[in-house]
Amino acid sequence: MSTITVDKNGILDVVAGLRALQAMTAEYEAFSVSFGQSRGPQAVALSEAAMRVAALAQAQDELLEQIIRGIVYDAEALGTVDAELAQALLAEGSAAS
Repeated sequence: MSTITVDKNGILDVVAGLRALQAMTAEYEAFSVSFGQSRGPQAVALSEAAMRVAALAQAQDELLEQIIRGIVYDAEALGTVDAELAQALLAEGSAAS
């Protein structure tokens, strides 16, 4: 039987990358809203784009939380996760909510 191990740094790097993507999405959303408010006729299209970006950001949050909880659950089930990693991931999962 092979052993599956959890690369703590790798997992936390993935979480950090997803957080960076969320930050970029939030920045774009804020830009779209402010640009739309100041540009008259383009405001409607940009407002719609901002709503789509907001929906994407929400989906990213939900997906990130599911990924984190799945990683923790799988790792705990395999008995290969340490308490520090589990706490770090669960804290990230809570922040995504």
